[in-house]
Amino acid sequence: MIRPARPADAPDLVAIYARMLDEGMANPTPPPSDEDCAADVRRADTDARFGTVVAEADGRIVGWGKLRPYMAGAVDLGAAELSCYVLRSHRRQRVGQDIVLALMEAARASGYHHLVARVITDNPGGIALLEGLGFEVIGVQREVVRMHGRFYDLAILQHLLGPPDPARPAIGSATPPGP
Repeated sequence: MIRPARPADAPDLVAIYARMLDEGMANPTPPPSDEDCAADVRRADTDARFGTVVAEADGRIVGWGKLRPYMAGAVDLGAAELSCYVLRSHRRQRVGQDIVLALMEAARASGYHHLVARVITDNPGGIALLEGLGFEVIGVQREVVRMHGRFYDLAILQHLLGPPDPARPAIGSATPPGP
């Protein structure tokens, strides 16, 4: 089941991110504190450009994803970056796909036109997941990530959502559209 994240989910989100970082499957930024993660989740309540969803199975969080403006501060914020993190025990079970599809719908609802994802190239499953949903690899940054004593390449993927729906609120509107 996919649902919007709640601030109380923060410890689980941080733990999943830390596990993926240990596995070399996440970009090497230190895990946020539980408090910073909870604040990030709350941000979606006041700014529709942001969003976090979780995947639950058997009453526990097994994955999560995040949507945020790409290149914040740029003149045109029609692009968003998404991230997806799934516990190893729940990979290849459509959890990641369901998370990304939910984020794609949230991006459309927020008026985004262009999605970007960055994936360590040692994560071919993550790249294949995104390609299966219409993303395309547009480049690879060679040896840009240092982690676990070595350098990793980072694939950059993009997906165009199509023309924005004029009935949707402008980017930055705190209120997402109604049903």
